[in-house]
This record gives sequence, C-alpha cells and structure tokens, in this order.
Amino acid sequence: MTITKLAGPAGGTAAISRSVPFLLSRGPLAVSPMGGAAPIETSQPLQLFVVKLSDITDEGFIKKAVPVGWRYLIVGQGPLAVADVKEAAGVQQASLSSLIRGPLVERLSQAAELAEQKYSDDPNSFEVRILEIPSLYITALWLHGPRDIFIPFLEGAPQEGAAVAEDPSFLSRVVAKATEKRRPLATP
Repeated sequence: MTITKLAGPAGGTAAISRSVPFLLSRGPLAVSPMGGAAPIETSQPLQLFVVKLSDITDEGFIKKAVPVGWRYLIVGQGPLAVADVKEAAGVQQASLSSLIRGPLVERLSQAAELAEQKYSDDPNSFEVRILEIPSLYITALWLHGPRDIFIPFLEGAPQEGAAVAEDPSFLSRVVAKATEKRRPLATP
C-alpha cells in the first residue's frame, strides 16, 4: 500500500477512550454503548495542519501549513464523530481538544474512502493529512507526496448530496478565494 498514516501522538487513543464514549452518549444524536449499539472504534490518526489567510499569497502557501494536532474518525455502524487530539509542549499525555459531529464526519469518511480507492495502488507514496483553512471555511484531505493531492470535503456549508471529489485546481482556487477575502469591501 502506498498510502501511509503516521502513528500519532503518544496517548492519543487513550485520550479518546477516556472522553469520547461519555460525550457520544449525550445530546440529540446520542449513541449508547448499551442496547446493541456497535462498539466504537477509531481510525488511525491523521495529522491536522492549519494555514493562515496571511500565508496564502501564491500556490506555494502549502509549505506554510503548520501541524496543530491529530484527527481521528470515530466509527460504530458508520461514521459517528471526529475527535481532535492535541499535544501540549512539555506534557507527556495527549488530550482531547474537540469532538465534532455532523456533515464533516460523513464527508471526511467519504474523502478517506475515495483516497484509498484511487491511490492505494499508486506507485508513489503519500502521507495522509488533513488541511484546514479556517478563514476560508475549507477543510481537505491532503495526500502529501511527490505531488500533493487534495480532496476537499468541507467548503462553507456542505450542499446536500454534493459529492466529495479530488480537486486538481485546489491550490489555485484557494489562492483566488484568499485574494477575494482580503479585498476591501467597496464603500458607497
């Protein structure tokens, strides 16, 4: 297989095991470990990178992406949630920083499946990452390798039924959106 995933932070899975079952058992989308629910499992962690709007000046902005944590897909009888885990400097134990439910979860699962189908037999080696651009409301699965491949799975509010797909023009589209976002508003 040519898609590689890093081991993740020490104690990342333990941080999830301590908090996620309790958190998933709360709220309107509660999942109970009792009553026949499928056991909760986690995917291998994906390193989470963030890039700031001020760093997006040309297509080389991707070199300025900074690792900020790890993302785990939580699954039962399908994707249930996404858990973000962070490591604090000087602290031995990783901690849960957020638990996300909703469309992002299903779309991340679809992006991961697409990457696996399309690139598991590719002769090149790719490291699977997540790229977030908070100022543009964009999140993508990032296959980092000899050529970077992006599968955006969240851009603003996801459209119902919109397919997750690889985007060969991702970098140029992000630069255009960043340029537009920085443009001052016209005054009357």
